[in-house]
Amino acid sequence: MFLKNKKFVTPRAFARHVPGEIVTARVLNPIESRGCVNGKARPAILIRRDGARWLIMGLTTRPNFADGTPRTPVPNPAVCGLGDRISFLWGSTTWISALDVGDHIGEADGDLLSLIALH
Repeated sequence: MFLKNKKFVTPRAFARHVPGEIVTARVLNPIESRGCVNGKARPAILIRRDGARWLIMGLTTRPNFADGTPRTPVPNPAVCGLGDRISFLWGSTTWISALDVGDHIGEADGDLLSLIALH
């Protein structure tokens, strides 16, 4: 929040995102990045907003979890704005600060939203 004329004003960037949008997000994943303190910028799907935080599901290029279990591939990545990069769902959701939500990448299509609903 910024102080303008002694009133708090929400920046446009803070409020412009919508559920189903794929964005860059600064995400802390201590399971796979143990020494990470500030988080890593990665693509994520915005699921639900709760005040100053977002419930997200991250995307990765790693086809398997650390234990070798296969991840769920993103159907139609090009349609979602991911280009020709093969992407996979994290498989779990996490909360992040709305301040850690970055630039727009694309929109989740119906197939991808259906997969997220199953997790």
